[in-house]
Amino acid sequence: MSPETPNLSERVRGAFLGAAVGSALGAPFEFMSASQIQIRHGRITDLIGGGWRGNRAGEYTEDVAMMLCLTESLLASGSFEEDDVARRYLRWYGSGPKHASNIVKAALEGAAETEGGLVEASARAADNLGDERLDASGLLRAIPLGLLYHRSPERVVEACVSEARLTHHDKHTGSIAASVGLLVAGLVQRLDKRAALSWMSEELSRSVALNMLPTVETWPKSSAPGPEAVDALLCVVRTWLDHRGYRDAVQTQVQMGGDSDTCGALIGALAGARYGAGVIPKEWSDRLEDRRLIEEISDRFAVLVAGASGGSRR
Repeated sequence: MSPETPNLSERVRGAFLGAAVGSALGAPFEFMSASQIQIRHGRITDLIGGGWRGNRAGEYTEDVAMMLCLTESLLASGSFEEDDVARRYLRWYGSGPKHASNIVKAALEGAAETEGGLVEASARAADNLGDERLDASGLLRAIPLGLLYHRSPERVVEACVSEARLTHHDKHTGSIAASVGLLVAGLVQRLDKRAALSWMSEELSRSVALNMLPTVETWPKSSAPGPEAVDALLCVVRTWLDHRGYRDAVQTQVQMGGDSDTCGALIGALAGARYGAGVIPKEWSDRLEDRRLIEEISDRFAVLVAGASGGSRR
């Protein structure tokens, strides 16, 4: 089957593997500038280890790990169940992950140490950490929600906003998450990139979420994303619109530096959902840690997504 016409299961697998590979490719270069990357590494062509986390080659970061936690919850419950997701996030954090962003760490530690649910702890964390509540570390979790509810944009928005507040208790961050979910939903419906972007904007205009991407065309090309979710998504969408396929889009994004693991994962998920898993370079996916586990989860999830969309396996 042509990469231009992947079926539903190939798109779902593409979104998951695309995100994990993009995260692993970008992780060693997080917080570096484009010039630093060029001087030290030249053109990024392979999954390597290193970076400030000391990642192994092929190791993805916590954004992907939490996305997989959410997906396991969706598989177990059949839909988004806030309490179950919260329990899984707390269990994941209790296992001692290598890293979590400050806002995620504050929310999960707050919920574990005090009475009240994760939403309440997230609200306290947002009050205490201020602008850090706007970071991009939760955006990848919108991917499985956009896939599952792709036939119901209202549910995509509702689920993404509710899920985001578990760690990022801010309306703007929730709206950006809804934007990601809607973009993926549009791609799974076989819309092309610009049509998916237009559809996302139309659906946001009818929802409680805010459209934070009205000026994506004005984002300067090759400009590294800042730490905030809106900057990350603006940069990713601009790069994604300007590059065809998976390899070139993800390489270009990661080469910019900045929040390279999150942005690499986001653009990888979008490209994977658009073109299917077959476009992900084999020499990258073969080096990805937990590749078979991610494939198994994504294939099970594709069955759930197909059932949620009336059994279609387009």
